[in-house]
Amino acid sequence: MKTLNIAEIINNKSAILSETGQIVFQKIKEYVEKDEPVILDFTGIETLTTAFLNLAIGQLYDLKPTNELTKLVKIKRSSVSDSHFQKIGLVLSNSKEKRQELSDLQDEVMQDGY
Repeated sequence: MKTLNIAEIINNKSAILSETGQIVFQKIKEYVEKDEPVILDFTGIETLTTAFLNLAIGQLYDLKPTNELTKLVKIKRSSVSDSHFQKIGLVLSNSKEKRQELSDLQDEVMQDGY
């Protein structure tokens, strides 16, 4: 299982920008699309924002169903503080919820024949 160090990928201790989140997403995507498991290591990250996380990991739900993602993408728990872990959980929860709402809306539209 490959370990991706986020601080090394973005060459920074602050994971705050959506642009750098997109860079991390592209790196994770390389493994997820090949069904290769990956561990995300946040060692060295001092500042973490939801703007970064939304792009870095929130978009993963566009690639695979939740049950597959939970097998393919892991977080090295010892590499994140409790507050960072809570942010990660919030982003993952919101991403799943938004995609479910979109799916429900698409189903509704299709049933109504629009």
